[in-house]
Amino acid sequence: LLAHTLGVKRIELYVQHERILSEKELAKYKALILRRSKHEPIAYIVGNQPFMSLELEVTPDVLIPRPETEKLVEIALEEAKNLKGTVKIADIGTGSGAIAVTLAKYIPNCEVTAIEISEKALEIARKNAEKFGVANKITFLKGNFLAPLANRKFDMIVSNPPYIASAQIKTLMPDVRDFEPTGALDGGEDGLKYIKQLLEQAPALLSDKGYLIIEIGEDQKAKTLAAAQNFSNPKVLKDQFEKDRVFIARYS
Repeated sequence: LLAHTLGVKRIELYVQHERILSEKELAKYKALILRRSKHEPIAYIVGNQPFMSLELEVTPDVLIPRPETEKLVEIALEEAKNLKGTVKIADIGTGSGAIAVTLAKYIPNCEVTAIEISEKALEIARKNAEKFGVANKITFLKGNFLAPLANRKFDMIVSNPPYIASAQIKTLMPDVRDFEPTGALDGGEDGLKYIKQLLEQAPALLSDKGYLIIEIGEDQKAKTLAAAQNFSNPKVLKDQFEKDRVFIARYS
């Protein structure tokens, strides 16, 4: 917060450790601390969040990108190496564009279609695509989940869908519960509403041996795999915290 107040990088604070704040700077810093004391996430206060070495713009209109989702992206990047030609990717519920922008940035030959129901979230995603020079590789579409993709085929469908059970929302940390968009968190009664939709509807949109990669809750492995009968060799991989986190399967 202090670095943001002064408009410098965090490492510069160590170099300027004897610097005395002006009254204006001190007042601004205190205001930011007050916001944080009320549980407002730092990412919303400063307006950005690091993700896969990119500094993404975020606002309260989008979910704050998390390290667990970086694992999904790492897996998608690795599997993309198995695909030839232009890799066609769909990102469902793109939010800030974290997944779409990162894949477009790090996969040289790809076309990404990013779906989002919130117009305000789409604005942020577009800004991030422009910021990192990949706007020409991403088509942003406003719509409800997979609906805008009818009659199209993709080599890879990726998604970090809402997967928290409705009743659990009120038990979340106040930083999340009171500030992040509920629509990006609430996965219905059992948390599996959107995961099941992806498992049911993605096969019609995947090319032969196309990938479906989904971030899931750490306690949802068994039920997700049980619902994946349309896919060959479905599995769930662990994130960097050793939690079951990323479902991956190929359709054939």
